[in-house]
Amino acid sequence: MAAQRIAVAADPEREVVLVGGGIAAASGLVLLASLFVEWYRGPTFCLFAGCAQATTTGWTALGLGSAVLAIAAVAGTLPLAGTFVPGPATRRLAALSAAAGLGAALLVVFRIARPPGPLLNQSRLAGPFIALLGAAGVAGGSVLAGIGRRIFEPLTRPAVPIATIVLASVTVMISLLLPWVRRVVIPIDGHPAPLGGAVQTVWHVSPTVGVLLLLGALAIACASGLVAVIRWRAAVFALALGGWVAAAIETAATPLVVHLALRGSDASGLVAYESGYYVCLGGCAAIVLAGLWAALLNK
Repeated sequence: MAAQRIAVAADPEREVVLVGGGIAAASGLVLLASLFVEWYRGPTFCLFAGCAQATTTGWTALGLGSAVLAIAAVAGTLPLAGTFVPGPATRRLAALSAAAGLGAALLVVFRIARPPGPLLNQSRLAGPFIALLGAAGVAGGSVLAGIGRRIFEPLTRPAVPIATIVLASVTVMISLLLPWVRRVVIPIDGHPAPLGGAVQTVWHVSPTVGVLLLLGALAIACASGLVAVIRWRAAVFALALGGWVAAAIETAATPLVVHLALRGSDASGLVAYESGYYVCLGGCAAIVLAGLWAALLNK
């Protein structure tokens, strides 16, 4: 009995899982704390006097997004809690926490590029960058807890996730030909009037964004063939990370380029995302989820 206890205590796999779970849990606390830190500073509207710069915290500025980040922060405790659950539940909880962390990081990236509300001149404070660090820690710690020491362990059934990643990469390429944003004219009376032919693809909005997404999707699709040969868990997770980077480019670069206001229209008259944007985002999400499933849950 004593020998068994010593073996359990010295289990290197469990030690790695505990370290990863601890990182994810601590990062979840950082992510939750970041919501109480100031995120933005911008002018307020005053009629007869100069206005001081108003600051807002994450709870105040993000609306429903603050609840999403709070859920991701709580999810950071799942890998550590999973160490007390026997069987494959530990890896499933780690996969769920990793997905929540990557989703939260993507939301933070979008809100760094585009603050909420119609104002374009809000300055970013420490809050969103602390939140990004916390969300990345939740994802990274969860992946470490889920993979453990199996980084270079070969996958036994890679066909389904690899095929899903390739198909999702093709979907991203197709989305670049679909409508991306819609322009409207903002007349003097303030009522938007649609323009004929105002729908634009990403190539009209920003060829640079289109090239980056096209090259990224091609790279992921081509790398999938190599991953199918070597079958390392680390390699298939790299594909998932590539899908997240593509999604981050899309969600950050598009509003930066077109100055898109979700709650109204700005001076450029760009007021809405179109189907191509969401199809691209869905393709990137499929790459991430398939890669996480293969890296953490594939036997």
